[in-house]
Amino acid sequence: MAPCTLFSGPTSANVPIIHPKPTDVVIIGAGPGGLLLALYLLEKGQGRFKVSIHEAREDPRETLKRPPSPRRSPLGIWHRGLAALQRIEGLWPRVNAVGAPAFVCKVWVLGRFLSVPHRAEDSPKIVTDRCALCAAMMDLLLARYGGSGLLDITFDQRCTSVDLRTRSVTFAAPAPSADRNSEGQPGPDQASDVGEWNRTNGTGITKRYDLIVGADGVHSVVRQGIVQSTRRFDFEQRDIGWEWLVTRVPVPPPPVKGDWGLIVLGKPFALLTPGCPSLEGDSQMNFVIGWTSHEKPPEWHACTTAEDAKAYLDRAYPWLNIPLKSAEALLKQRVNTSMQLKCSVYHDTEGRAVLIGDAAHATSPTLGQGCNTALEDAATLASLLLETETVSELPDALESYSGLRVPEGHALVDVAESQGPMDRWGVIRNILNMVWQTMLNRLFPKLFPPHILISVSAGKPLSEIYKANKGFVDSVLASNQRAVRRLTEKRNQERTDAMLAKRFKAAPAGS
Repeated sequence: MAPCTLFSGPTSANVPIIHPKPTDVVIIGAGPGGLLLALYLLEKGQGRFKVSIHEAREDPRETLKRPPSPRRSPLGIWHRGLAALQRIEGLWPRVNAVGAPAFVCKVWVLGRFLSVPHRAEDSPKIVTDRCALCAAMMDLLLARYGGSGLLDITFDQRCTSVDLRTRSVTFAAPAPSADRNSEGQPGPDQASDVGEWNRTNGTGITKRYDLIVGADGVHSVVRQGIVQSTRRFDFEQRDIGWEWLVTRVPVPPPPVKGDWGLIVLGKPFALLTPGCPSLEGDSQMNFVIGWTSHEKPPEWHACTTAEDAKAYLDRAYPWLNIPLKSAEALLKQRVNTSMQLKCSVYHDTEGRAVLIGDAAHATSPTLGQGCNTALEDAATLASLLLETETVSELPDALESYSGLRVPEGHALVDVAESQGPMDRWGVIRNILNMVWQTMLNRLFPKLFPPHILISVSAGKPLSEIYKANKGFVDSVLASNQRAVRRLTEKRNQERTDAMLAKRFKAAPAGS
């Protein structure tokens, strides 16, 4: 498939007048955070910003034309994400139209459905997925600014390196064609030579920038450029030990309903959430099963056929009535893992580079706030950039951005990990803490804060939530560190035993 460039289309009635020398902003990654940042700068910048967006995947609107991939994970828009989206006039109605409501929270435990007391405002506003969300944002972005001269969007283009010393970014050289998977991801060498390129050669295409924004996820190339350029930049990245599979299923028979958010306590852990309709308009739900990497369910991993997988799921979740096709999709699926990432700062002043979303603070999905925090990052960065008049003022804006967002990003990572204890007693302690803290908050609201999940869903700043629950959060993190050490020691011992057994077996008799 040939690379795709979008730089024209229907325009809004009020096309901004281009500034004599607009700030050239290059955004790597056309995810929700990158697209929202572009909307802010173009909507409120009065022509002072020229934005180019570069994405390795295909146009999400093309992806939506194909049957949805079973791996398309659910994504909830909560209060902090909603607040960021609503500041762009006309955006929320488009996003709301591609989501499904989620109002009822249930728990399946000991063979029964139990209702979880909660307020409607503590539920996500909608449940959607990344592809549908990005397509809705793309539609608005192109409708308003596609022909303004201030926007370039290039898909199927992989960023390969960022040189902060010369303030330039390089993309893979154009390829004639590439395979594409069901997620819309291209082959490794796709690119497009759109825009004002400074140099084209056999190794790639290079473009200069005034500001580069890394919205390119946990394996960020922009972050790697900062690492190579800045001594004061430090980051910690690790696998947090959770694995999961996800697929789409029809709405199960009563009593389950399509607006349920259902948590299944047990091994393996499971989650059922509302989903977007299929291409045929049928109601769908998202089904997720997961486990820690050191406690993989043996019955599931013993399944070899779709019939085996369905039989296991029917025993574990008798209310699900999972179709054979969905069971097969789970069985054949490559397991998903979670990476945790903390950065000491989110910018480089001299190189004029900045990070948002998972490029700055990747975390587990236990809070459901990764995308919402990325949208908040974009809104915060945009507000600071909009206060600048010239390129020379960008360093101060980037310093302010790190000062505001690093505490939030660190709190996001720590609070999310605290809701995913890695040992059995940690799980029991978390459940007891939820019951106890909820009861105390209802009796003495001025003395005891709400439970972490309630505070998070209400949109309270994550750094404040961490401070209010610091003792509990830190204790879970310390427990998880001990669990990781035990797991590492166990794996090392198993490798040593296997190596010794192999040598013993290979040794000549009588030696």
